[in-house]
Amino acid sequence: MLAHQTNAKHLAIIHICYGLLNGFMPFEAMDRIANHPEMVKILRNIAVINVKKLPGFTRTHDFSAISDAYSQHKDILLRQLSVYDPDVIIGASTLPLFYNDLGIDRKSIQQSGCVNYAVKNKKVYIDAYHPAQLKVQRSQYVNDIITVVKSVLVNK
Repeated sequence: MLAHQTNAKHLAIIHICYGLLNGFMPFEAMDRIANHPEMVKILRNIAVINVKKLPGFTRTHDFSAISDAYSQHKDILLRQLSVYDPDVIIGASTLPLFYNDLGIDRKSIQQSGCVNYAVKNKKVYIDAYHPAQLKVQRSQYVNDIITVVKSVLVNK
């Protein structure tokens, strides 16, 4: 993927990953991806798991379709998380679907900025808006996720 082919969703994901994998760098310290297209290579270090198991050609306003997909693909999704064994799991408004199956008590969920998160077994589970969202400025969205991950992983 080239920098000029990215959309808002990809930009947010790139900024989050770049910040996390470069010393918890805040959004304001990052250069524009257009000026440094090599930043896109950071995506080689992450896994993206799609609950619906289909590309999202359009926005899903009907959350029941995502919930139904989770029920249908739950075994595959949980197996993927087990195999990848990530330290950080970021759900784009889908993480609450996983809570019961991951043993995350809803009472343990905390809020920081625009994200909710829980910590279990030294892993941080972040429930954030979808990366293409328009409710929160990208800088706040990126920084809130980076701040939570840093606070959890540094204190592990």
